[in-house]
Amino acid sequence: MDAVPVSVTDKNGNRQYDGITTLLTEHNLKVFLDEGDSLGIGAYVDVTITSEDHCAKVYGVVTSVQEARKSRTRTQTIEILDFGSDHNEYLEHLYDRVPTLPQSLHHDFGILAHLWQNIAHRVARTAR
Repeated sequence: MDAVPVSVTDKNGNRQYDGITTLLTEHNLKVFLDEGDSLGIGAYVDVTITSEDHCAKVYGVVTSVQEARKSRTRTQTIEILDFGSDHNEYLEHLYDRVPTLPQSLHHDFGILAHLWQNIAHRVARTAR
């Protein structure tokens, strides 16, 4: 899944962090945060995921923290505990999007044509 803006709110300290997703799955997500103090493992959080078409708010717990070596940036893994009423909205973030890979490859043209088609598809997608 491509990067999606998120807002993470700590349930204990009521601090809010803005970040971007690096991974979204059906049960957890990884969020890149570069400001503020680190959320500790076991911290309960509300995560609001927004895109152009969808907005989902989920409740979860931080299960791991991976910090950068020389800066305050870090990636937090959050296990989703409750989707609330936004389960369908969250699934739309995952599946209702333009795929990142070409949807058809012709078996007759060989590897160079496939590579060219893949590159052309990616360039066209980023030009939007």
